[in-house]
Parts: sequence; structure tokens; C-alpha cells
Amino acid sequence: MPSARAPTISALVEDVGKGLNFDGVAFVLDGAVLESEFDPDRGIARPFQVPALPPGRHVLIVTATDRCGNQGAPVEIVFTAR
Repeated sequence: MPSARAPTISALVEDVGKGLNFDGVAFVLDGAVLESEFDPDRGIARPFQVPALPPGRHVLIVTATDRCGNQGAPVEIVFTAR
């Protein structure tokens, strides 16, 4: 029987303009907000901890917000854990 495993999740983020705060990228996995940080030097955002996922369909939504509060279009990723 398959067991739940924690996936590795990250987002490449390009800022053009006002800049993003360390928490300027939001990750929502299956409706739950994941605490995360943005590394502007590398342009990568990562959640601190991703929960183990049971097999099946999952939805991840990633949204970036700049220092002025302007929000980019959310990106939705649907994937299946096995």
C-alpha cells in the first residue's frame, strides 16, 4: 500500500518593479496556507514545511504580491501523488 510522502515544492518568481517581501509569495495546498519565504537573490520561493500527502489528486495555488500590495495572477497546479 502506498504511504504518504512530503513533496518538494518551489516557485521561480521574477520581480519587475516594486520588489517582493520575504513573504511575498503565497502557497495554498489543498486549501491550507503553507508558511513560506522568498529568496530575491535566487528568485525562488519555498514553503518551510510541506505536509505528507496521501495518494490522490492535489491542488497547489501560488500567488505573488509585491510590496505595494499588487497581486499577480494566481497559478494553479493540479497534480497526483502516488
